[in-house]
Amino acid sequence: MRLVTSRLEFYFRTTIFIAVQQQSGYSDMHRCLEIPEIVDMICAELDPSYSWSFSSHNLANLARTCTSLFGPALPYLWASSTLSRILISCMPSDLWADDITKGSGPLAKKKHQIRQLRPIHESDWGRVKFYGRLVKQLSSGADHWSLSSAFPALSASSPEGLFPSLQTLHWYHSKDDFRFIDLFLYPTVTKILVRASSDANSSFFSTLATKCPKLIEFSLAPTGYANSEPAVSEFVRSLQCVQKISVLSLDQRALDHLSGLTTLNELMLSSLPEVLTLRPIHQSPTFSALRRLALHYPSIRSTTQFLGWCSRVSLVEFKTWLREAVLGKWTAFLPPFQRLFSIPLSNLSIDGDYDGLEGSDPNIHVITLQSMRRIFAFINLTKLVITSLVGFDLDNDAVAELARAWPQIVTLTLAVCFPRHAPRATLSCLQSFAQHCPHLCTLTMVLDARVAPGTDVGPRTHFVQHTLTTIRVDHSPLTDPVYAARFLSGVFPKLVEVQTQREYYANDEEQEQEHGDAIRLHRLWKGVERLLPELSAIHGERRMLIQAPSTS
Repeated sequence: MRLVTSRLEFYFRTTIFIAVQQQSGYSDMHRCLEIPEIVDMICAELDPSYSWSFSSHNLANLARTCTSLFGPALPYLWASSTLSRILISCMPSDLWADDITKGSGPLAKKKHQIRQLRPIHESDWGRVKFYGRLVKQLSSGADHWSLSSAFPALSASSPEGLFPSLQTLHWYHSKDDFRFIDLFLYPTVTKILVRASSDANSSFFSTLATKCPKLIEFSLAPTGYANSEPAVSEFVRSLQCVQKISVLSLDQRALDHLSGLTTLNELMLSSLPEVLTLRPIHQSPTFSALRRLALHYPSIRSTTQFLGWCSRVSLVEFKTWLREAVLGKWTAFLPPFQRLFSIPLSNLSIDGDYDGLEGSDPNIHVITLQSMRRIFAFINLTKLVITSLVGFDLDNDAVAELARAWPQIVTLTLAVCFPRHAPRATLSCLQSFAQHCPHLCTLTMVLDARVAPGTDVGPRTHFVQHTLTTIRVDHSPLTDPVYAARFLSGVFPKLVEVQTQREYYANDEEQEQEHGDAIRLHRLWKGVERLLPELSAIHGERRMLIQAPSTS
């Protein structure tokens, strides 16, 4: 079976390569391409929605090779589209003008304003109807195209049922354009992501559940500071089979309704009511299907209340960005959380707000080993992200304890925003991850790398880990890149990327005047990154020689 699978994979990839490169078509098409299932698998392989290595151009080139591939490729080409693309590509060229303005700044993108040149005739909709039936996901407003002048004409002349297969709608228009979303609210829509800015859109929420009765996902990205909680909360109370909710805030009644649903598995809120009325323990379980929970900027008090409200919840992912900058006191909400969610949890993220640093003692924000031990019970963690505002008080022994606590960890991020003291953990502590965390791929940690240990140690104390590819050192002090690279390449032979806090900055002469020390440190660590491939190869050859059988 493995041989058959590998041959099919080889055939698929070979066919894809030939089909994309030879746009003139085949004179003798292979008989395998007469099998619809194989053609569909080839198109799926090139689908940019599922294969990041391909773009829509590859799929379009494949569709042009021959008629046998054109029809099967179309549903993949048009499954996801933008409204601006449909109007420009599918309607006559003499109908719209594209007024382009260039934004200010070197990274600014061009902005497009669609301008109507003549009235829309019924015959203009032919191509839209043909391709519109294939669209399953429609997006508008996030692609630097303004449709403000086109919407009134579309509202007056567009036929019904242009997108009969539409399932997902992303609508990023605000102010006056938001109301035209009604043109695309089909009963087939199950997922909606909107950006709304005003209470004037409350009528949208009042009818949404009726127009889209199969809605299972709803995300609201508010703009400005408009509070639409009453309208949103009322709308949420009308949902009966929703699986995912992401909104700014909900009132007590809406949370009560969601807590009783057996379908809700993902909930994201930006704030919580400061006072929650908890259900008695003897009543039915709350949030029984919830698996992913994200709380943006709630207070520790409301977070603790909410977690205490939940009962028998099997979370696999929990993220919170606390409003206060008191991560050193985060244990306030961990006891109920630990009691309820410890066994299945695989993804945990805890962050804080740096605004709380002003006027406070920085020492109360330091995260200690004692605080970290609170989450040791989450033994199935594969991703852990903790951001400390001022730093972690961890030495090498403490890091070893962390590594032993999470043997399944894949991504470990211990980030520091504003370091107030030198790190105590050194490069030697990374041996603990090599020994106890065989799946670790990405590590973020501040270390003292000024003295790098050697790798010429016995097999009982030297470990090699083959999955770590990226390490982010932020502002870790370093003096000699060669020593650090020698150690890292010996312990992590697959390591190829070393990032710092200056990773995505220009780091030019103008920046150097203000951030000279940080830029010099960044360049030292980039020197480590450049040395890694050659040193890893040397270590690899050495290991092969040691393991090779003796010829004597």
